[in-house]
Amino acid sequence: MLATACQDATGTGPGLAPLVLGSVGSGWAIPDKGPNGALTKDQAATATPADPTAVKQRLDTGRFSGAFERVWRSGDQFVSILVYSFADAGSAASFATFELRSIAATGTAVMYTAGRGPGERVFTFTGATRAAVGTTQFCEGAWYAVETNAVEVTHCGASRPGYPNQVIDLANQELDLITGINAGSATP
Repeated sequence: MLATACQDATGTGPGLAPLVLGSVGSGWAIPDKGPNGALTKDQAATATPADPTAVKQRLDTGRFSGAFERVWRSGDQFVSILVYSFADAGSAASFATFELRSIAATGTAVMYTAGRGPGERVFTFTGATRAAVGTTQFCEGAWYAVETNAVEVTHCGASRPGYPNQVIDLANQELDLITGINAGSATP
């Protein structure tokens, strides 16, 4: 079963919840308020560090079919996993590349290849986020595309997270989850 073809409970888009990890470890909790769940196209356009207008344009022209975000918090830090679903693998790969180029353009990012995701690039950057306006955040994350999905795993905080291996490990767990579900070895 290709999980990205399912509808969510509202019928507004793909049921992507099964493609996102349910936990990122002890000490991390999903907050009662904030971004968690299926995203509309407008919400998906503002969920990444890239310019929302440019993201929306990419989603409008890139065969976008849905997005899902899950966020966990621990103190001043947060971990988020975003899955964007597209009609084909090429569109997913193109979107991940677009996001990575947007992060590189900040001038505060360092990127390198790591992890097991196809074309996975890991990044570290410093700057403000829309989630913490007016506060400098230190973020580490990874983008990759797998099958028809573009995936971002991010760990940010006002104090330097300092755990690039955590991001790589979570990205690898996320990859295993998606490939397992799409191969029919996991139950959505």
